[in-house]
Amino acid sequence: DFTTVNITIDPNSLVKQATGAAVLTGTISCSRPESFLLAALLTQEQKSGKTSATVHAHTDVPVQCSPTARTFSASMMLEEGAFEPGSAVAEVHTLGAEPWITPASATGTVRLFRGR
Repeated sequence: DFTTVNITIDPNSLVKQATGAAVLTGTISCSRPESFLLAALLTQEQKSGKTSATVHAHTDVPVQCSPTARTFSASMMLEEGAFEPGSAVAEVHTLGAEPWITPASATGTVRLFRGR
């Protein structure tokens, strides 16, 4: 019997004013208690005048998963620059899980907003 995983991504993500880091949040639940990593990736198209560029950042977050949905939080910074308010694409997937855990992922558009 394989462990199933359910991942959701919140539609809004905070961009920290001081650092420009984006904080992606969501929920995760499993059919039975398990521990593994979640890999999170955030991609944003940014425009400056007539020039556009795609920026992205990623991080791995350890999670304790159970049948009760739990919140995860993944803070990501760009090597140069900062995430900007607006639309971005978020991807989250299981990483380093035991072979009996069915791989799972979630992808969605999120709205980035600046914190105060």
